[in-house]
This record gives sequence, C-alpha cells and structure tokens, in this order.
Amino acid sequence: MIRSNVLTGDYTITFSPVPYHDTPPGETKTLTANSRIVFNGNYTFTDANNNQMPDPWEQEQFGEVSATRTASSDSDSDGLTDLGEFISGTVPTDPASRLEITSAQVLSNNRVSVTWPAADGKTYIIHGSTDGRNWQPFSAPLKATGSQLNHIITPPSTGNACLLKLEA
Repeated sequence: MIRSNVLTGDYTITFSPVPYHDTPPGETKTLTANSRIVFNGNYTFTDANNNQMPDPWEQEQFGEVSATRTASSDSDSDGLTDLGEFISGTVPTDPASRLEITSAQVLSNNRVSVTWPAADGKTYIIHGSTDGRNWQPFSAPLKATGSQLNHIITPPSTGNACLLKLEA
C-alpha cells in the first residue's frame, strides 16, 4: 500500500493472526520529510516434515504429523492433494468436502448469484472465462464469515457462455 501526503512521525503496524501461522511482530518506524518507510511482515509456520503444510493443521486434521505425508498426498482420494485441501479450507479426510460452486443462478440485468461452501476466515475470488483459457477475476477477494458464501457477479456481456471457477 502506498500513501502520499502523510505527516512525518512515528507509525506502528500490527499484523493480524492467520490460522496455523506464526504472526509476525508489530513494527514501529519513523517517517521523515521526503522519505518513505516500508513495513515487512513474514508469516511462517512450523513444518517438521517439510511438506508445505503447517504442523498444527496436520495435527488437527490427521491426529499426527507424519513423515510420509507429502504435498502430493491425497488422504481422501478425492483428486485434491492434502496441500490443496489446506489451501482451499476443505477437509482432507472427507471426499465430500470440496471447493466447488454449488449454485450459479442467473438473475436479471446479466447478474449471476454464485454460492459455495466456505471455510470461516478463508478468502476466495471468483474467476471467469469465456474461452476456458483466459481467466479474469469477477470478484474482489471475499472473506468467509461462516460455512457458506454467496456473491453476485456481473460477467461481461459478450453473448458467449461464461465459465466460473473459485480460487482460495
């Protein structure tokens, strides 16, 4: 984020917690005339088995941190890796738990109401494409505050069919 016309002085930033991650410490820096300040927050997590998944999440989902669980393991054989399940906020031991649009309802004025199961606190973006190759965001980042999200989008009116996908 860049802000101009800011008064000189001390500025403090604090970082919000992110589930399963270590929150970086807050920082205080002094802005002087004709200068700039940069704040850096690096979220990390414990990963004893080096599989790119936080150990607290593995402990919660599997009851252990296994040396044989890799980023490409698929514990519930649903086609999404355990790492993908962590990223999307789905349950890696439940094949019915998937990141997918469950309803897309066409409304008036070229609008579409999109609904999907969500993980509380996760952020999602709806992407769209008219050719299946070139995708663009159809929504800003949407933060879930419950177990389901619904958002109304307005796809471009090209007269072509529009494909939708979710990103977590």
